[in-house]
Amino acid sequence: MMRSEHEPHREELRTRAVRFRVLLASLAFAVAFVPAADAVLPRENPGLASVSRETHKVTVPNLTGMKTRAARHRLAVLGLRVTIRAVVSTKPAGTVVAQRPLARAVVARGTIVRLSVAAAGEVAVPDVLGDLKDRAEQRLRHAGLSPRVVYVESLRLVGTVVAQDPSGGSSVASGSPVTISISSGPGP
Repeated sequence: MMRSEHEPHREELRTRAVRFRVLLASLAFAVAFVPAADAVLPRENPGLASVSRETHKVTVPNLTGMKTRAARHRLAVLGLRVTIRAVVSTKPAGTVVAQRPLARAVVARGTIVRLSVAAAGEVAVPDVLGDLKDRAEQRLRHAGLSPRVVYVESLRLVGTVVAQDPSGGSSVASGSPVTISISSGPGP
């Protein structure tokens, strides 16, 4: 039986592939035994790791501004437990507005993190008629509302709010959209 001229090349590729898989397996095995960054190494034999209680500690993430579901998931991944308390806030309902322990605190796994979450509630819509677009959006967000911008032809100053819906002074659920009509100047 005749060998093709490509047979030695194929054999070399197979050998390299096997060596690569062995290398990957040995690296994975070695990584499994690398001591944690905060592990305590004994002085008498620094080559052997002695896992301390410190490896059971985690840093609490900043959860403020996150939705409740995402915050719960992040804490669960870190091995932390959670309790939730509804609070009145101008933030949209379901948004984390405070936490204890604070972000960047180092705590033991299993620690309870208390989240204060904005409850669904009514907020007053600010009157933004005549405000410039950026200022109007800022005021609406600060009130816990979600601004929606549309541009309309108007004889009023370009970039100012000429209409809003719902109107200023009315009460709506926190997080509700408020449409503001912005002057794009007179038409053609």
